[in-house]
Amino acid sequence: MRARSMHKLHPKWLGLVLCLLMLGCDGGIFGTGDGTDPDVLLPGSTTSDTEGGLGVPGVEMPAEPSPGPDQVTPEPSTPPASPISPATGDALIEFNAGQDALISNTSLIGYANAYVVDANADALIQFINVTDTPISVFTNQSDSAIAVATTSGQQVFDTGNLPEDTTALYLDAIDDEGGRTNLVSIEPADLPKGSSTLIILRSLAPTADLIVVPSVSNNLAPQSGQIGIRIITAALIGDPETPSVFSFGFNLDGSIEPLPTMITSDALTYAMPVSNYIVLDEGQYTISDSAGRYNELTIELTPAGSLFTLILDPALPNQHLLLNE
Repeated sequence: MRARSMHKLHPKWLGLVLCLLMLGCDGGIFGTGDGTDPDVLLPGSTTSDTEGGLGVPGVEMPAEPSPGPDQVTPEPSTPPASPISPATGDALIEFNAGQDALISNTSLIGYANAYVVDANADALIQFINVTDTPISVFTNQSDSAIAVATTSGQQVFDTGNLPEDTTALYLDAIDDEGGRTNLVSIEPADLPKGSSTLIILRSLAPTADLIVVPSVSNNLAPQSGQIGIRIITAALIGDPETPSVFSFGFNLDGSIEPLPTMITSDALTYAMPVSNYIVLDEGQYTISDSAGRYNELTIELTPAGSLFTLILDPALPNQHLLLNE
């Protein structure tokens, strides 16, 4: 009898073997297996992540290849330059509004100006009167007024050089006969040679209300192309505790361009009406008030290297006065 060949299986046995093979697969054709070979190392791994896997500990797959010498990595794109690049160089201007500005509603105050602007010049005062009463400024050294500021709509601003050894300033009302009535005395007044002091008389009711601020040394070099500006709000408009924040928009070719970063003043109230300096590139700016007390204002801030003080009050011509210190 011939022996049956071992490699030939009956068809019914062949089908049974195929079924058993399919049931034994991990995930099978329709199973939940992820199809990942457990014995293939991923880049950066040292062994198989599958329990019982055959990964080789300590063997790392090579990292992604670095660009070859002829392969150029593209540089990130740079946005176009803004028409201006405002700085935050407040440290270049030695002025702290909270410490250096004097706000007073008493008839007798003392004041010391510690800033020398020009050591070779006489001490200077700049006087602004936004009350309805004409005021003359006298010193302890002279019976002649060194500055006279009349009423709203007339000459509200004047300057005067102080005689040497001035130790007191007197803000007096002058009657029709030339008689003097003292309204405010600044005594002692320590105003050294070379200093410059800005005095704003903003109210006389119920008592005299003064703002006194020094002009300060300017360390902004003209070649930097920058200016410094501070804002003083002299008027009592609306709620005195509601703050005003002033925003600056740069005017370019007749249009207002937003600054690369929002540039605003300190929040100003009637009790604290003086801002610190803001450093900007020279040019033309439109200034707007967040509280809506003051109309939008366009001013030219040149030349570079200058310091400006912007005083806002309805009693001033065009509601503002821009001083180049």
